[in-house]
Amino acid sequence: MNHVFLYCCLMVWVLFSVQQVEVDSEEESVLLPWKTTFHVEDVSQVTVEWMDRCDRKVHVYEDGSDRTNEQDDRYRNRTEMNEDPLRTGDLSLTLKHPTNLDTNTYTCTVYNREKEILMKKRLDLKVKGQSSGRSTPRGKLYLAVWKNGRRITAEVLGKQKRQVKFNCMESLWV
Repeated sequence: MNHVFLYCCLMVWVLFSVQQVEVDSEEESVLLPWKTTFHVEDVSQVTVEWMDRCDRKVHVYEDGSDRTNEQDDRYRNRTEMNEDPLRTGDLSLTLKHPTNLDTNTYTCTVYNREKEILMKKRLDLKVKGQSSGRSTPRGKLYLAVWKNGRRITAEVLGKQKRQVKFNCMESLWV
């Protein structure tokens, strides 16, 4: 009886264990790894979807190509998967320019056309360092806030004598 209990506990631990990934914020990119023996010849039948714990779409691969139009803005132009991930079984995701805002739990789910889950993997990413915001290659920092259906965007222009200058824009959020 004890052997059965220990075996069940081990299986639960294996099923619910979450891989840990750590990276410094100064790194150019981080790999969220997932190599499987799973491969598909007809990629039009399967969707690979990476999400964060807030249910934001990090990356979507469907019908043999990346679906960047489905990504959350915080991940746009910052993710990529290897070519032919469903044929090679390498469902790893590269996240470019990681900051501490990317510290999160990420889940990769593989669905068929009927939205039945074929495989699923979770992992925790911890980004170490002092980076507190996402910057563009030119070093600019943007902040977006939504209030009463309006999007207010602020661009940090620079600082002088302990003052920070902003350029603010307002637009309707659709």
